Amino acid sequence: AGDGDDDAAALTDDELAARKIARGVQLAPEQCLFCRASHVAFEACVEHMAKRHGFVIPDVQFMRDVRAFVHYFALKVGVGNICVRCGKQFDSLDAVRQHMDATNHCRLPLDIEDDGEYADFWDYTPLLAQHGMHDDGGGADGKQRDDDGGSGGGGGG
Repeated sequence: AGDGDDDAAALTDDELAARKIARGVQLAPEQCLFCRASHVAFEACVEHMAKRHGFVIPDVQFMRDVRAFVHYFALKVGVGNICVRCGKQFDSLDAVRQHMDATNHCRLPLDIEDDGEYADFWDYTPLLAQHGMHDDGGGADGKQRDDDGGSGGGGGG
């Protein structure tokens, strides 16, 4: 007697993804990612997640679109059942919520704005301009990146 997932090993990655999407929960902007709380407004939900769960968005004043950022995590949690902190995937929304609560993983990684997956959510151009700097192809942290993956340091000969 199986639970219906015994054949999961025989599915392709695309089939597994389609199954995950079909079974996923589309969280509304007013729904907390970490508990069953629902709010009348998106802003109230973000405030709840920060105060109750420690989901604080760093450098929020430089966010391009806070709603899009939270929606991205709503998809990760609700549909992908993926922990916002460690990236571990679970079988259900309840399971990932239990994990995040038990392990204090409702908080974002401290350097999230430097992570390539999330860097485009921030725009530090106003900060750079305020300090007389300019964005010359560096990352979200303003550090120069070479096209060849080098460090941009000297050397050579």
